[in-house]
Amino acid sequence: MHPSDAHTKFHDESMTLLQASTYLMKVHSAVLNAPQPFSEVHSELSQRLAPTYQDPHHYFMSRLFIAYIAAFELYLSNMVTAVVLRCPKKAGSVQFRLAEVLDAGDTETLVRRAIDELLNKMLYKKPLEYLDELAALLSVDKAIFAPGWPVFVEAKARRDLGAHADWTCNATYIRKLHEAGIESTLKLGDSAVPDWRDYTRRVSDALYDLSRLLTAAVTEKHWRQDGTGTDA
Repeated sequence: MHPSDAHTKFHDESMTLLQASTYLMKVHSAVLNAPQPFSEVHSELSQRLAPTYQDPHHYFMSRLFIAYIAAFELYLSNMVTAVVLRCPKKAGSVQFRLAEVLDAGDTETLVRRAIDELLNKMLYKKPLEYLDELAALLSVDKAIFAPGWPVFVEAKARRDLGAHADWTCNATYIRKLHEAGIESTLKLGDSAVPDWRDYTRRVSDALYDLSRLLTAAVTEKHWRQDGTGTDA
C-alpha cells in the first residue's frame, strides 16, 4: 500500500458522500411537494424522528456525517498500515504464539496482525496521546496536524454522541475536548446533531486538507523519488 492509495480511497469516499448529500437534498425538496402517498410517508417519518431531527433530511445527513468520520479514521489506519508495512520495526514488540506464527505462512501476515493490535490500542488513548503516537509512527512533524486535528477530535467526539447518546451533549464529550485543549461550544444537554450547511462542510474541508498535507509528508519521508525511503 502507498499513501496515495489511502488518500485516493478517502477522496473517493468524500466525493461519494458529497454526491449523496446533493441527492438527499433534491429528494427532500421533491417530497415536500409530492402527492400522497409520498407526502404521507414523509410526514409519518418526520413525526417519528422528532424532536431530535427537524425532518428526514436532517436525519439522513447526520448519518452521512457519521460515515464521513469513519472514512477519515479508516484513512488514518491505512496510513499507519502503509508505513508499518514498509518499516515493520515501527510495530514495536508484539508477541505471537507458535501456532500463530506457523499458521501465518509469511512475515507480512504477522506484521498486519501486529498493526491491527497497534491500531486497537491507539483507539483507547486520549486525543493528545493518540496524536503523539500517530506522528511518531508516521515520522512526521506534529505541526502538520495543527489546523485539522482539533476539528477531528471534536467531530469524532460528536460522532460518538450520535452513536451512543442520541446526539445529546454529555460529560464524556466535554471531557474528550478538554483533554485535547478544546473549549466546548455545547453545554450539557444541548443537541449535537450536525448542521450540513455550515458545521459539517467546515469539518469535511478541514479533514480533507489534513489528509492532503499528511499524505504528502508521509510520501516525502518514506517514499522518496529515488524509491529508497527511510525507516526513521
